[in-house]
Amino acid sequence: RFIWVLRDYSVFNSGKGKQMISSPEGILADLLRLRPEENRHVAQENKVRQALSKFFKERMCATLPNRNMGPQFEEAVGDFRKKIISDAAPKAWFGQQLNGPMLLSVLEHFLEDINAGRPVCVARAWASIMAPHYENVVQESVDV
Repeated sequence: RFIWVLRDYSVFNSGKGKQMISSPEGILADLLRLRPEENRHVAQENKVRQALSKFFKERMCATLPNRNMGPQFEEAVGDFRKKIISDAAPKAWFGQQLNGPMLLSVLEHFLEDINAGRPVCVARAWASIMAPHYENVVQESVDV
């Protein structure tokens, strides 16, 4: 799921001569709408728009008012937090539910590969998070 968060939101103007967009869904739809490719910069932005639309079928836009609005800002942040937590599903990989340390280990291995200029090695990352589990199983079988 892709979540676009707009902070200091009041109303979004999609451009000169265009109607004001006031719903979060309308804002996101407008932001992801392809633009006429007048130059390389716009063409690159369109590639990003296409990628976001292609890879994230579930999308939402959340809006937060200006922080100076005090209670309204705090209420909006609280509502956003509740929405994220209630919609979040446990992460799983190869049928194994991941906890926080496991997910962190996978991400660290991916980043190591990326930063070293290597292709991301899924098998190495998977082995690293399963190794402690396998060691515990072996130890339990020896103890029996």
